[in-house]
Amino acid sequence: MAVTKAIKKKVVGPETVPFEMQLIALADLKEAEFNAKQHTPAQVADIVKSIKEFGFRDPIAVDANLEIVEGHGRVKALTQMGVEKVPALVFKDMTAEQVRAYRITHNQLTLSTGFDIGML
Repeated sequence: MAVTKAIKKKVVGPETVPFEMQLIALADLKEAEFNAKQHTPAQVADIVKSIKEFGFRDPIAVDANLEIVEGHGRVKALTQMGVEKVPALVFKDMTAEQVRAYRITHNQLTLSTGFDIGML
């Protein structure tokens, strides 16, 4: 993908981490207008169950404008749970094109692997 060539930083330590962790009000977040990932009510209910059982362990990611980059399902679940603020990784170094490409890549990567049935 041509977009990946535009990101020249290598994450090797805290001084090169390309995001900030912030606690952000859910009401301030914006859903991505072109988010292709679908979240059914059943899937959101599963996310709610997971958060209740294990706690919230996977921060969402947003761009500098607080548009959700990844974590739409988690935001829906947290909203249903009445949560007001969420830990978020704020990506401030990506262009809109890079955010769009990352969003697609992030969603695709989670679909492209299987499970070792014996390990399960």
